[in-house]
Amino acid sequence: MTGNHLEGLNAVNSPCHTNLAACLLLPNVERHPDKIVYLCGDDGVSYRQLAEGVYRCAAWLREQGVGHGDRVVIALADSPVFVAAFLASNLIGAVPVPVSTALPNDAYQYIVGDSDARVVLIAQALADLPALATRPRMICGERLDEFLPHAASAPIAAAQAGGDDLAYMIYTSGSTGKPKGVPHRHADFLFSARTYADQVVGIVEGDRLFTASKMTFAYGLGCSLMFTMLAGASAILNPEASTPEQLLCLIEQHRPSVFFAVPTIYVQLIRSVSEARLELPMRFCGSAGERLPSFVLDAWRELTGLELVDGIGSTETNYVVISNRPGAVLPGSAGTPVPGCEIRLVDDSGQDVASGVSGQLLVRCASNARAYWQQPQVSAATMLADGFIRTGDLMREEGGFYFHLGRSDDMLKVGGQYISPVQLEDVLRDHPAVADCAVVGCLVGGLERPAAHLVLKAGFAASRALEKELRAHAAANLADYMRPMKYAFHDDLPRNPSGKVQRFKLKQ
Repeated sequence: MTGNHLEGLNAVNSPCHTNLAACLLLPNVERHPDKIVYLCGDDGVSYRQLAEGVYRCAAWLREQGVGHGDRVVIALADSPVFVAAFLASNLIGAVPVPVSTALPNDAYQYIVGDSDARVVLIAQALADLPALATRPRMICGERLDEFLPHAASAPIAAAQAGGDDLAYMIYTSGSTGKPKGVPHRHADFLFSARTYADQVVGIVEGDRLFTASKMTFAYGLGCSLMFTMLAGASAILNPEASTPEQLLCLIEQHRPSVFFAVPTIYVQLIRSVSEARLELPMRFCGSAGERLPSFVLDAWRELTGLELVDGIGSTETNYVVISNRPGAVLPGSAGTPVPGCEIRLVDDSGQDVASGVSGQLLVRCASNARAYWQQPQVSAATMLADGFIRTGDLMREEGGFYFHLGRSDDMLKVGGQYISPVQLEDVLRDHPAVADCAVVGCLVGGLERPAAHLVLKAGFAASRALEKELRAHAAANLADYMRPMKYAFHDDLPRNPSGKVQRFKLKQ
């Protein structure tokens, strides 16, 4: 069988409706146990070997007293061991909480405490952090054949899971400050698989998936774990940081057919290549996580001959809810609604706005999170009573396509008029010296004004002459009140581990 078998998940009595781990693992072990599911370094792990690792970990978790609803913090690099730990927690009815291995101690302290984790599974590099020594823990490597080698690997029956039982929880990446726990149910990624992965990307059993985003983020978790296993496909895992050189090396070595990354990674890949043409094996290149500037789409197509299929989603909606379609990409747009996703754009009073008018993005779909973890007031403001989620994104709809204008909390109010930083950033990126930029508010004479934070291309240096040239460029393309009052030059912009610009740090 070489096609997509996601359609079989729609059966009412399918185990996919009771336990996510069983849905991901058991059909593949039955159908093709010796097929390689993960390539990690020079190792290949089959579905059978993965299942044995899952059962060993599940037995260990039960020995620690972990049971239904208990939270299990997983601070591991992307590897088959991460997958085994995630699925084992889920299989016994616990709630895996994947977190980045690049956080400071106080962030781990907050997440472990806020989630009230029963146990933690951590990478060797994190063994000395005090915050990860406050709970029962296991220090793990990245090789599955060395993971709990003496534990029993006998199959364990999957815990039954009701419709509201939690399957996993991801903490938001904190682009505006302290992260919030976003719990999801067992069926949430199944919805995303049947809609985005199946109907937009068209993932099939013969595909080999690869993403630059780590599985501690919903974007990476969907590609590397959920979509891969639901389709019975294979994936490439990268335990290391995603540098352009390493990504290109892994692409050359393992030849993925589907690739996902955030726009920042595509920019880095483009800038790292000196050749005029780059031959790549992918049939699909997806972008999400932040707005994709049109110049990145054009530069990627010129370099590789491949189109970038942009979309937008959030941790709260679980995955991409608005997306372009392969062969029908409209540059500058996030695309059209993913099947099964209801979209509204509303004004400050909650009324729908007309086509062509900017509004706040509301999304209702079967994968929406019901609430934030232990934050009822914030939940009530975001997860609305009618089932819609207020995403915090500002968008404009024209001809059925949606255009991202930025985050509502990033909007600047200058002279009584609202300004989207995105519009200013697009103008600044058109200047030949600018590689990247972010616009935030600053106070000038007690009034809010735009400030431009710039990263320059190779061969350009910060100077008063360049700033004067940039001001002239802005004056020629922007209304007076929209022109940045201040210019700052950086080697790089502050970003969270998922690649999003942390504007609050620039404001500070």
